[in-house]
Amino acid sequence: MDLENTSDTGGGYDLGWTGGGQWFCYTVDVATAGTYTLGLRIAAPSAVAGAPHLSDAAGTDLTGAVDLPATGDWQSWASVTTQVALPAARQTLTVDQDNGGWNSSYLGISADEPTSWGRPASRCRRALRLAAPPCARPEASH
Repeated sequence: MDLENTSDTGGGYDLGWTGGGQWFCYTVDVATAGTYTLGLRIAAPSAVAGAPHLSDAAGTDLTGAVDLPATGDWQSWASVTTQVALPAARQTLTVDQDNGGWNSSYLGISADEPTSWGRPASRCRRALRLAAPPCARPEASH
């Protein structure tokens, strides 16, 4: 996994060269326990079954494996969402790459369905705060 310039809306960088067994993590402050929408901006030349899943610091799988659609190119972007139940607390969440072959330019967690990628909805900013990686890999086994 490595950083590269992205053509996605807003520019910046994406995480590319994903591969099974790799991971990236975020520290998240959740003010209110509840079910949240986890959104990823992804690019994948071909569909990737069971690509990532989200786990907590104890290694508990919070989302199950998420299938990613083909976007047609490494820099053609689409939004993928799934639901995740989170307790109120500061926590480390890890995006585990079960299968590679995709790029990611953004991860967002929102109390509402995301309406704008690249910036969380205002309600999300009040409920959660994302800190960019890097962070230490949880020691629990997956």
